[in-house]
Amino acid sequence: MTSVEDRSSEIELAGTPDFRIGALEVRPSSCRVRLGGQEQKLEPRVMQVLVALAQREDQTVTRDQLVDACWGGRIVSDDAVSRVLAQVRALSRTFDPAPFTLETVPKVGVRLTAGETKASAGQPPAPPIFHLSRRHAWWMASGAVAAGL
Repeated sequence: MTSVEDRSSEIELAGTPDFRIGALEVRPSSCRVRLGGQEQKLEPRVMQVLVALAQREDQTVTRDQLVDACWGGRIVSDDAVSRVLAQVRALSRTFDPAPFTLETVPKVGVRLTAGETKASAGQPPAPPIFHLSRRHAWWMASGAVAAGL
């Protein structure tokens, strides 16, 4: 795992490219999300958690992994993590239909699953705008190796 001094695994919103979760446009560098004509500004920590979960879409992410990626490994209370996860859940419920769901996997973590996109409703697919930088790809690969150990 990473140490508190190793901030290279922490999600940097300014360097994270825009992407989509289902029909939701996510713009990390401006801490904004948009669906249709509706736009919402997020707290930076909420955006970091959303990015961390989206990077591992359909995979279970532990609270420790979220703390490493979003709080830089600092010691934070379970209440702080729960509060941010509740805000991410509330974000999804803000839009109709919900662009994603968060599933709690008891005693393991949380998993983000994208909702129905316009493409699955018979519309042409939206162009993908999420691209991993080499640094993010390396971080994800090294995390997978570390998890395997």
